Amino acid sequence: MDTELQIKKDLFEKELNKLIEDFSQKKKDYYSKYIKLSWTIVIVNACVSFSLGISFIEKIAIQFKVIALIFSSVLLILNGAMNFLNYKNMYEQRTKTLVRLLSLRREYRILIGNEMRKEDLQELYRKLEAIMQDDLSQWLDDIPKEDN
Repeated sequence: MDTELQIKKDLFEKELNKLIEDFSQKKKDYYSKYIKLSWTIVIVNACVSFSLGISFIEKIAIQFKVIALIFSSVLLILNGAMNFLNYKNMYEQRTKTLVRLLSLRREYRILIGNEMRKEDLQELYRKLEAIMQDDLSQWLDDIPKEDN
């Protein structure tokens, strides 16, 4: 067997596995951040509702109105962060790229079982590059743009 081809195959497999590991971790991180931020918004929203609801008691009305004002300000900031950071979209994008990388790894493993040629490996490299370019393009498209 061609040792140069074997070296390239090993490098491809190592790079592909590293990308899969990285995207898998990013997907988990973004999902975790999305869930935490979503639950924080729900909890703060409940606190606003409670503060406004309990403010009917004369003795403590002003304190709970102030608390409600503080919570609604925090809620405004959290909703802004949710829209700006867009963890849900980043989670979905990392998931799509991860699925494509896993599919490429399956294709690679099928080709390994057969006699892989240099052309097969070059085609896999082209597909890997296309996956990474698509991910980058999507990432750049999702960045908020300033209107000029």
